[in-house]
Amino acid sequence: MKINKCTRAAFERRVVRSFRIWCLRSKKKWKIDWGQFKPLIIEAKVVRDPHRRRREAAAERRAGQATSTNERFVPWDAPVKLQSEETANARMNNMFETWDVNKRIAEAKRLTEWLVEHAHYLLYLRENNAIVVYSDALSKQIPRSYAANAFNAFREAMHQIEMVRLIAFWGPAPR
Repeated sequence: MKINKCTRAAFERRVVRSFRIWCLRSKKKWKIDWGQFKPLIIEAKVVRDPHRRRREAAAERRAGQATSTNERFVPWDAPVKLQSEETANARMNNMFETWDVNKRIAEAKRLTEWLVEHAHYLLYLRENNAIVVYSDALSKQIPRSYAANAFNAFREAMHQIEMVRLIAFWGPAPR
């Protein structure tokens, strides 16, 4: 079977070659030259720093509120460490066995609110993508030009974000 006059074997060779190039380039330490935008980057960092410090201080305060080793706080932007299903189930069982009823109810409410918020965001994305990705209502308004290419890239990104968020919906809930 050929797609765009490309055989499956040729496609596979291209994927392997591209992945090798990506691996080699990922090992390098890259330096970004922001050029004329450097003052804007510095300004953005200065503006972000107070927000980052407040967020870190709040995370430390919440971490200090944990009363036992079973209730360790993990900030929302901490890297996620994957664990086996058995480990996750054992941790979950231990967590619910050691918590009192009020704490379990509070945790269930928090997780439910997160789930509802995430579902709402998914519906929002889905409805926007129905217009942007699946209908020609917007694309008819853009003339053939460089803007059309930018719109196609935007449309693909919108669709990919919807897929990523949908996958995240079925992943583990934040702690």
